[in-house]
Amino acid sequence: MRAERVQAFSDGVFAILLTILVLEFVVPDYQEGHLFEAILGQWPIMFAYVLTFTYMGSSRLRV
Repeated sequence: MRAERVQAFSDGVFAILLTILVLEFVVPDYQEGHLFEAILGQWPIMFAYVLTFTYMGSSRLRV
């Protein structure tokens, strides 16, 4: 198998994984004028997304 095919496959896997992570984002229930606080309440999901995106992006650069 050529290296280009493996690289293309890994790009596809990374894209699918990041898409699945984004599906965890939901619009929170909030009162008018308090959307920012409601979004901050989802910080664990957002932190996990940023951390995973950064890790996968940096590991992709090393390949």
